[in-house]
Amino acid sequence: MNKALNILILEDSPADAELVQFELENAGLVYTAKVVITEGDFVRALDEYHPDIILSDYDLPRYTGALALAEAKKRCPDVPFILVTGAVGEDRAIEILTQGAVDYVLKSRLDQRLVPAVKRALTEAQEHRARKTAEAELRKAHRNLEKQVAERTAELKRQNQRLEMMSYIAGRLLETDNPRQLMEELCLRVMTFLDCQAFFNFLVDDTAGRLHLNAWSGIPKETAAEIEWLDFGVAVCGCVAQDGHRIVAEHIGETPDIRTDLVKSFGIQAYACHPLMEGSRVIGTLSFGTRSRTTFSADDLALMKAVTDQVAIAMNRIRQESALRAAHAKLETTVRERTAELIDTVAHLQDEKRRFNDVLDILPAYVILLAPDYHVPFENRFFRERFGEAKGRRCFEFLFERTEPCEVCETYKTLQTMKPLEWEWTGPDNRNYYIYDFPFTDTDGTTLILEMGLDVTENKRTEAELETHRHHLEELVALRTSQLAETNRELESFSYSISHDLRAPLRAIDGFSKIIQRDHGNELGGRAGQLLEKVRDSVQIMIQLIDDLLNFSKLGKQALDKKPIDIREIAENSWQELQNAYADRNRSLTIHGLPPSWGDKSMIKQVFANLLSNAIKFTGTRDTARIEIGGQDTGNETVYYVKDNGVGFDMAYHDKMFGVFQRLHSASEYEGSGIGLALTQRIIHKHGGRIWAEGEEGKGACFFIALPKESH
Repeated sequence: MNKALNILILEDSPADAELVQFELENAGLVYTAKVVITEGDFVRALDEYHPDIILSDYDLPRYTGALALAEAKKRCPDVPFILVTGAVGEDRAIEILTQGAVDYVLKSRLDQRLVPAVKRALTEAQEHRARKTAEAELRKAHRNLEKQVAERTAELKRQNQRLEMMSYIAGRLLETDNPRQLMEELCLRVMTFLDCQAFFNFLVDDTAGRLHLNAWSGIPKETAAEIEWLDFGVAVCGCVAQDGHRIVAEHIGETPDIRTDLVKSFGIQAYACHPLMEGSRVIGTLSFGTRSRTTFSADDLALMKAVTDQVAIAMNRIRQESALRAAHAKLETTVRERTAELIDTVAHLQDEKRRFNDVLDILPAYVILLAPDYHVPFENRFFRERFGEAKGRRCFEFLFERTEPCEVCETYKTLQTMKPLEWEWTGPDNRNYYIYDFPFTDTDGTTLILEMGLDVTENKRTEAELETHRHHLEELVALRTSQLAETNRELESFSYSISHDLRAPLRAIDGFSKIIQRDHGNELGGRAGQLLEKVRDSVQIMIQLIDDLLNFSKLGKQALDKKPIDIREIAENSWQELQNAYADRNRSLTIHGLPPSWGDKSMIKQVFANLLSNAIKFTGTRDTARIEIGGQDTGNETVYYVKDNGVGFDMAYHDKMFGVFQRLHSASEYEGSGIGLALTQRIIHKHGGRIWAEGEEGKGACFFIALPKESH
């Protein structure tokens, strides 16, 4: 995809700017446009927007196209500038073109001239940039070639000198038996070649645990005596010896670094220190410093590294030759000592073998080794006592007096899979054994099977008895299930009796009471009328109690129809229904976030209806009842709450409120049957959820329900 063009438009007329962009879009150009009006915005856009082309009106309220062209040529001379104007004379157009504009387009001919002019200007600008780049690269390449020839000639000459010096150093190191004594001579030659004025060679003293100055140049003898011993981690050389990595310090006078303070005091401006390595162990350091320049070239550092490596190799060679002689003497001593140890070890192993066999002999299980050809090279005492000794015979021969392997034997399957195997076997003594077979390779490469057999005859007998008891328990469960079914049928019959037999006399009492009120109300005194009204109210309460009790008993048998539920919709509908029932109350409901849930919609609606009804009922004494509903996801469940500012309750009686007919307030204070919360708890438990309440007397209550999350 082509990069979008950045087009800067200097235009005080929004309509003209929009027409310009329309023509560009209509031509299929991919671009982003920035429209500016004032001189300040135009200058900032030149610096920050980096336009690929500039389209400018000529006459603006406080600015002109000629001034804009001059500013553009100063800040971005290679960006094409096209004048887009309503009317311009031929003299002025020529003036603009001679000042650097690539074209001009009359606004009356935008549809014909604008897009070709833009495309032509962009093409010419690209060609112009390409020519300038090519010319600059050609000049640069010529200069680089001349420079490279001169540098290569000097480099070859210096490399030849370097090779001669390295050859001399290598020869001298090969000749000597004590490379430490050659360090000053060799390092002075390197120091002169590198135009350095100082070098230092420290060697690790394992006894002292410090670095000792072995050779140096470039500082007074008294100063060298002061740094004869150096701790690990101190100064450049101590840090190199501690970490085993080269340190190159350049521009030392201008770069604060506590590690270079020592060499800085010697007037050194650039310093390179390499570790002398013996494998991965640091045995010393070799460093060079210069006072005449502040940096080292890559060739300088490579030469220092090569010299350091050669010195380290020579030191390692001498050290290894000495170590080899010491090792040879030590080896002879070790062989003598090891021979004596092996004699003791063999005796110890024989004792361990006897001890191990003794352990195997006291196991309450048999242990044998089986060879691939069915021979038994080892058996413990338990096996011998049960089945006798193998005496070189194969297992099927002395166990069952057969001439070929047993068809039911599974032991040798373990050699096919080379994995442990468990199975059951009935031995020649007619007892049951649980077998563990483990394949393994002996020290001589022979594949063997370690077999352990546990006598499980008594266990099998116990399992048979347990199986008999299990069948008996299943029969008892079936009998109990039948009894429970009969009990459920009796309960259903009892529920029917409550529903029909108890309601009939209650309806009769209510009906006859109503007739007495209607026909003889004038004859009854005030006290008798009140008592009759209380009779009818009590009948209605009794009927409601019967209905609530039946609903409570039926809930256990009612199947759940679980579906996704919109809890907010349920809460709002329940509240609206209760509004109609309690229209005389002054109350407010605040609904916070209510995440959706999963359950039986009708049952969950009953839950919210009960909780909201309770909240309205127990806020009846408040001037304004304030009720809140909310919820949130908590991982595996969604928790909802209904909160009110009612009379509240004592938390000491928290467990009592969810019982059938359990009330924390008298019926004369607050209406209700005492079953609503018990029914609510049963619905939530049926969903596998939780319900609890928190409250304080006189400060309101908050009921919580937690419903588990389930997948669709």
